[in-house]
Amino acid sequence: MAEKVGVGEADVKCDVTPQNCNTRRLQAELIDSTRRRLADPSIQAAYSVSVPPGKSVTETSNSVSSIKTNAFQDLLVNNLAGTNFSNTSVTVSSITAPTTS
Repeated sequence: MAEKVGVGEADVKCDVTPQNCNTRRLQAELIDSTRRRLADPSIQAAYSVSVPPGKSVTETSNSVSSIKTNAFQDLLVNNLAGTNFSNTSVTVSSITAPTTS
């Protein structure tokens, strides 16, 4: 996110919330089309960006607004290369409009 917005890494905070990631395992967990399947696990990442000196709130907000989902997805995939998550499927489904506080 810092790279896409044009701020330092120290100016970005990310809170990640698991979605559909129940840690309880079903008994006799076999993949079978006759069994009920839970939704695919996912995460929701909420980013907070501090406006650094020399940048305006409007400029920073516009930088966030201009991020395209496919470009951000490609960036995440590239940043995960060479980590334990390099073979993980990554899909960015949306980037919501920034809010200021």
